[in-house]
Amino acid sequence: MGLSPYLVAQGLCYEEVACLLSGDDPREVMEQEPEYHAGQRTDFFLWKVQIINAIKRRELEALWIRKYGLQETFCPQASWFYIKHSDLVEVFFEPDHLRIGLEKREVARWLKSCGLPDDDIPAPLRTSPAPNLSSEVEKPTHSPEGEELRALAALGLLVETFATKFEPRYRKTKSGRPSCAQIAAIMESHAGDVYGTKKGTLERRLGDALDAWEKKRG
Repeated sequence: MGLSPYLVAQGLCYEEVACLLSGDDPREVMEQEPEYHAGQRTDFFLWKVQIINAIKRRELEALWIRKYGLQETFCPQASWFYIKHSDLVEVFFEPDHLRIGLEKREVARWLKSCGLPDDDIPAPLRTSPAPNLSSEVEKPTHSPEGEELRALAALGLLVETFATKFEPRYRKTKSGRPSCAQIAAIMESHAGDVYGTKKGTLERRLGDALDAWEKKRG
């Protein structure tokens, strides 16, 4: 028996994820359609509902969301078209009328946040790296942690540069540090309805980045 392509896939449709969580092989399910959907196996259907609800609550981040129906502005006939997260929250959709793209790493993170141990997560949805069996493999020059710190410091430098260009508007009066709250508010207005770009979240990330830059600068 050959290896499942889902072991190496990075992005999956939410129905493929629901199949894997139900203990089914998505390839076999595709061959059974429409018989499989006609039966609407309880576990498969419930997993689809759980995934949708998690996305609505922003516990799980979707790469994209598409809906089947009428989009009168562009086409008078039913078709698949992209919708925003806010549309998913405000309007009820039948699970079969949705297509949702998910990153495997994000699905694994969500499942773990729900309390599922690694052993209970289907193998194709796990993200643990394979063990390195070769002692001759060259080690990376920089550690992932170091790369993250450098990227964080670079973002902090960008915050400092922005505040300098538009000071004193974007600097705190007493400390003279860049105002992460004001800069985050501008970023939020440009980001729109993108997950993870709320003002509070951005402000914390900018603050961490600024601390990293100041530490690096000395």
